[in-house]
Amino acid sequence: MTQLCDCPFGFEDGHVVSYRAEGGRLFVQFEFWSERRGILVFEGLVGMHDEGATGVTVGSVCELLSSELITSLARRHFEIPPENTGWRHFRFLDLNDGAMFEVVASSCSFEEGQNAENGT
Repeated sequence: MTQLCDCPFGFEDGHVVSYRAEGGRLFVQFEFWSERRGILVFEGLVGMHDEGATGVTVGSVCELLSSELITSLARRHFEIPPENTGWRHFRFLDLNDGAMFEVVASSCSFEEGQNAENGT
């Protein structure tokens, strides 16, 4: 289990309910196995990749220490990519360890409650 965003709940067996990007932030409404809901807020959003994440049961969530996605995004954003962008790559995996949702952002935080930060 990956401790992500100082979230008190485990992500396993939960699912992404919805998400929306606004002003460099990504808000992901998540329902945990216990049917509690919260919002993951990704600040400094650089990019994301959705492989059909909404409603699919999550097996785990992790942060990648080395990432081709970050390298690819850095090439698009910078003429000469810096050695360290400060970007972080978060990956949501399904029950078969397949990547279903990936986010590259500067940081991630957690807000408990269904309507946290104008959640969807």
